[in-house]
Amino acid sequence: MNPLDIPQGILDLAERLRTQDNRCTKHAMFCVQRHVVTIGLDESLTDDRAWIHQGEKVSEDWWPALDEAHDDCRAVVTIEGDDYDMISFDRYGVSDHWETVMVSLTEQGAKDYIAANGHNLESRGDEPPRIFVESFRRCQEMIMLRDWLMGLRP
Repeated sequence: MNPLDIPQGILDLAERLRTQDNRCTKHAMFCVQRHVVTIGLDESLTDDRAWIHQGEKVSEDWWPALDEAHDDCRAVVTIEGDDYDMISFDRYGVSDHWETVMVSLTEQGAKDYIAANGHNLESRGDEPPRIFVESFRRCQEMIMLRDWLMGLRP
């Protein structure tokens, strides 16, 4: 291939870089992120917590009654008219954060990734995958590459 023969896909990418909304960031990188919730931590490690009953997360509507019974060291808690042994419940710390799984130069690249792989990203939290914009600030390699691509014309 002649070095001057630039593939159409690269020219299309250059046009997207020139015309996309960079969301107020000069050197935008589009991050595909998934929501990650980790339950089972020691309560002292986080401010968030969750109640578990028979391996399942308990409805947050029940938490005030469970917290009160726990704080009062009661053996039984009454919720919605039913009595439950407190020993059958566990309270754990929870970590909730967004994890970057892929970075692209354009928002369309991130959207295409989610369209192709989104089914693999939703199982770790309560939220669907999202596109979050960060910056290539101070990463000269990526800034040079973006600038070069944006300078290409058909």
